[in-house]
Amino acid sequence: MTSTLIVADDHPLVRAGVRQIVSESASIQTVAEAADAEGCIAKVMQLKPDFLVLDINLSGTSGFDVVVELNRLGSDVRTVILSMHASAEFVSRARELGCHGFVAKEDAGMELVGILNVRPGQFAMSSSAGRGEDALDRFRFTAEPPPSGLDLLTPKEHEVLRLLAEGLTSRQIAQAIGISQRTVHTHRQNICRKMELSGPNALLLFALENSDTLKQCDPSSG
Repeated sequence: MTSTLIVADDHPLVRAGVRQIVSESASIQTVAEAADAEGCIAKVMQLKPDFLVLDINLSGTSGFDVVVELNRLGSDVRTVILSMHASAEFVSRARELGCHGFVAKEDAGMELVGILNVRPGQFAMSSSAGRGEDALDRFRFTAEPPPSGLDLLTPKEHEVLRLLAEGLTSRQIAQAIGISQRTVHTHRQNICRKMELSGPNALLLFALENSDTLKQCDPSSG
């Protein structure tokens, strides 16, 4: 029997990535996408999917607020939180709200389908989730987005990350800011180290997650 799924994330590339991952399982079918909280809630209540893969920050609205509203409306959808921000506190909140599981985005390619297949009533989390970063201890679950750590980056690393979020390749970034591809690669490695990112798509996902903030830091945007 095929299970149905809705993916809710405000970045089209992330939604496409989840679709691609889920398509590798013959037992799960993605039936809809949502880019904001209102659309997500409406589609879940209308289509009544088995699963909802939900970003923790949905166009400025907390994914947890979406879960609270779905619970209030009586939805029995099994929600899996998918996020870059995978501290122990966030994982604990997801468990408290009755979510099916929590997947760190860096683990999604290898572990999302497996967690979707965990039997109902059990809470599952990916291998990188729940590490409990101290930097997030002061964050409480509101609609405000969690700290991103972007202040740890140099201005040039900010610029590389912003251009990456805009869809440029390393070669195009090098041409745009007048440095070598090797230097771009070094900046990318430094960003991954500072942000504790791992996995083939982790840097791109992080850039997309923080694209709005990165645009605000762009001198040419003013």
